[in-house]
Amino acid sequence: MALTNVRIKQAISQDRPFKLYDHGGLYCLIHSNGGRYWRYDYRFHQKRKTIALGTYPLISLREARELRDDWVNHYPSPQVRSLAYSNQYIQKHLKGFQIFAWSTP
Repeated sequence: MALTNVRIKQAISQDRPFKLYDHGGLYCLIHSNGGRYWRYDYRFHQKRKTIALGTYPLISLREARELRDDWVNHYPSPQVRSLAYSNQYIQKHLKGFQIFAWSTP
């Protein structure tokens, strides 16, 4: 059964985080504090990799599905997806380091 907006809104937080699954590796993670987070899982070298896509009120179900589809279509193989995610992470943190390194005397 496909995930719906009504099901996400009606999900009540529990003692432990739980997942509401959509299809294609997409799910909504419901935390015990009531937060709803979009995640996308894929496999790389027989290991599960997870990508955070955003939070539920800011990113709708349709937008989360589009983000997942864009990610899969833009990076067709799991190897490229993993490298792309690593490069984005490194560039984000390296940029902050460069700003810090250039601003210190």
